[in-house]
Parts: sequence; structure tokens; C-alpha cells
Amino acid sequence: MHTTVAHLSEMAYTVHGSNDTKAIFPDKEDFMRFLIMILCLATLVLYGHAIAGLWGYFVGKPGVSAVFRGLLGGTATGALAVFLWHRYMVEGLFGGQSRESSNTDSNKT
Repeated sequence: MHTTVAHLSEMAYTVHGSNDTKAIFPDKEDFMRFLIMILCLATLVLYGHAIAGLWGYFVGKPGVSAVFRGLLGGTATGALAVFLWHRYMVEGLFGGQSRESSNTDSNKT
């Protein structure tokens, strides 16, 4: 997972044929915030598809596949957004160490 995010990050930094590697996003934090925002928007869109599939039951054309695609896709993108956001917060605020692990380390002494 980490290599995929790192690969996407490197791809986002480069512009086709440009030597300016910081042209799109000035740093990795900006890219991570942008990626999390896109995943959150995708979650809303996919849950909207699920609601539209449910609406089909009221008008007589049920969309079972739209409901399942919307629920599964929305849940997956939402979980990925929360995971990446948590990882971003741990790296940014706690210097790569989560609060729980720092509390357990201090309790060992």
C-alpha cells in the first residue's frame, strides 16, 4: 500500500516532459490532502449511486447492482480515505509514532 501511494506521489510531482519536479504539488503533504479529498468526494458519489439504486425500487426499476456497487465502492473509498488521513496525521503531528504506541512505551519504564 505504501509503495502505491509513494508511486502516485512521484507521478503527481512530475509534469510531462518538464524538469520542474515540484510543478503540480509543492510537497507531499499537499498531495496527500488532495488525494484524501478526492477519495472523500468519491465516497459521496458512490453512496449517491447506492441511494439512486434504492430510489429505483420506489419508481419500479430496482437497481440492485447500483446499490451494491455504491455501498461497496463508497465503503472502500471511505475506509481508504480514513486510513490515509490517519497515516498523514500520525506522520505530521506525532513524527511517525502514534499516540497509543508512545503511551505504551512510556508505561514500560
